[in-house]
Amino acid sequence: MSVPKLLSLLNEEAIAFVRMDVLSARDPREGRLTHLEQEQLQSGNLPPSQDHLRGILPANLFSRTFQHIEEAAVTGNFVNCWNQNDHEPAQLWASYASETEGVAIKSSIDRMITAFRDYEHLIYCGAINYVDYSTTSHFSGNSFSYVFRKQIQYQSEREVRLCIQKHPEYDPDELLIKSVPCHLSVLIQEIRLAPFAPAYVNEALEGVIRRFLPNVRILPSDLGA
Repeated sequence: MSVPKLLSLLNEEAIAFVRMDVLSARDPREGRLTHLEQEQLQSGNLPPSQDHLRGILPANLFSRTFQHIEEAAVTGNFVNCWNQNDHEPAQLWASYASETEGVAIKSSIDRMITAFRDYEHLIYCGAINYVDYSTTSHFSGNSFSYVFRKQIQYQSEREVRLCIQKHPEYDPDELLIKSVPCHLSVLIQEIRLAPFAPAYVNEALEGVIRRFLPNVRILPSDLGA
């Protein structure tokens, strides 16, 4: 993550969950139907594997229903993204921080469960299913099917996603980011510093981190070794 996001994390002791449609700036198909699914809805020609849905939804409502589910996926869910690689993926430094400034945070599922123990609402967790959007068709009435799905071109990220749903009673429609309190000392297993940052930058950053998390393990990036 970038330095500003790290400072926000430390200062607020909260993790930012971003509404799905905000992610469309990087991937316009986030949470959306595949190209094939859109074509099938427009033509009304569903694959045989979806025949069971014909008895549930009238033909004139089928397209409208799944357009509504698609919209619910991107505006009704907030996500926080991680990756499950065993080593630092070089491309993620460039995508989400910088090779000359920023940090990579390491955690685990067990740590996440404990770190969010005081949050009053459900947090869902799952690995992303990477599919070919030109050949995949799998209609679902559950918006999570679209939240935890991405284009196959992103499969090198090996993403694991945390997700919380919008609560209509207190989440305004214009809300794009939800800050969820958590126990950072539990969540963070270790912090890796940017691989090609000047020594003085990483030293200063480590000093700031120590003020908030005196016992956290801080290591240099493997890429810069």
